[in-house]
Amino acid sequence: MKNLILIFCLFSYQLTSAFAGNPGNEDFLKFFEKFKTDFNSKNISSLNEYIDPEHGIFVLDNPGAFINCYYFSSFDPVLNSSKETDLYRIKNLKINCEPAEGSLPQYNCESDKEGWDKDGCYFNNTPEKNFNSRVYGYADDNGNYGFEGDGNENGVYKIIREKSERSSDKFKYSFYTTDSNMGLYFGESDGKFFLLMIDLVTPCDA
Repeated sequence: MKNLILIFCLFSYQLTSAFAGNPGNEDFLKFFEKFKTDFNSKNISSLNEYIDPEHGIFVLDNPGAFINCYYFSSFDPVLNSSKETDLYRIKNLKINCEPAEGSLPQYNCESDKEGWDKDGCYFNNTPEKNFNSRVYGYADDNGNYGFEGDGNENGVYKIIREKSERSSDKFKYSFYTTDSNMGLYFGESDGKFFLLMIDLVTPCDA
């Protein structure tokens, strides 16, 4: 009888564990809820609190056929800019959904099947870390671009690329919403989450 009770208890524990969410996600979701409020309000001083001074934030954008990576040490030059390029559309973006845990939406660019494999917003703790393989150019927060007039890489290119590679090693959680075609990458250090990258790349844009 004792053996039967033990087997039942073990089975119940395994069943409960199988359906329980990752307990580590609870802290992230609490953090994300606050971040979402501050992001939607576009309060610069509050948003700057989510930036780790050692890493800054990176913004991916594709104004044409190529993906560029822009480095910023604060939200000031992004949200206070009068520019209206795709990069600065972040000023008008909002997060209006509750993220579900799962794989991030993937976009199919084939003409007969073009579209997202699923809609909505999702997060997971297995973020892509090799995003640099998709990047063509880099720019710093002073507007200096990573190429000379002859098309050769310069010091800015190498410095920003090295910074982005160090940051990608810190990626802990990723988020994506198909409502605004925006992805977010977060890191964690000493129990504190921070924003590392914003992905504004338009799928299949050329």
